[in-house]
Parts: sequence; structure tokens; C-alpha cells
Amino acid sequence: MSYRHHKGLTELRLLARLAQQLRQRGYEVIMQPQATALPPEANYPFDLVAAKGDRHLALEVRHRERLGLNGQEDLRAMAQAIAQVPDWRLDLVVTGGESSHRSDAPLGYRQTTGAPGPQRY
Repeated sequence: MSYRHHKGLTELRLLARLAQQLRQRGYEVIMQPQATALPPEANYPFDLVAAKGDRHLALEVRHRERLGLNGQEDLRAMAQAIAQVPDWRLDLVVTGGESSHRSDAPLGYRQTTGAPGPQRY
């Protein structure tokens, strides 16, 4: 069974901003998608999915304090499932770090299953 937690206000605001940015970049965005919007191999409760042409993104926003053992295990399963699906990637955005309180900090960073490290969003 997949781990799902209630989003805090910080997470919800960040998720809304990320969805807006993706739409501005030409992506079709679905917040809290139903199973029909996901490939069968990756039927997890992602926060958002986005598509642009043949590129697909599953996005999960988590607060640092909510990355406990159950959350880590769930994220690992999500990443492994998405890695098996062509043209899909999983992005994890973690809030609650020191940089999230600075006004000059970038909106977020993503860790993708196909990239070797954090990349600026």
C-alpha cells in the first residue's frame, strides 16, 4: 500500500506554484491524478502529473519533517516504478530546508530518476 500524508500549507502553496510554472512552460498538468492518468506500472498517489508531447513528469512534494521511514520507502517504490516507464520521470521537491525561508532562494530543486544530481527547477 502506498504512503499518503496530508499536505501542509507550505507544501500546498509550493505545489500550486510548480503547477503554474509547468503550465507556463506548455505542460498539461493534473493535480492529484486518478489512476487513469498514470501508467499501470506506476499507479501511486503522486501529487501532480504533467505532460508535454511525449515527456511525462510525476511530481511529489514533501516537507523535510515528513520524510520518515515510511515516506522514504514509498518514495523509493515510486522512483523504481517510474524508472521502468519510458518517457516518464519522477521529481521530488523537498520543502522545509533552510533555503526555503530565504527570499533569494530558487523555487525548488528536483531530483530526477534519470539525472545524476539535483537540478535547478
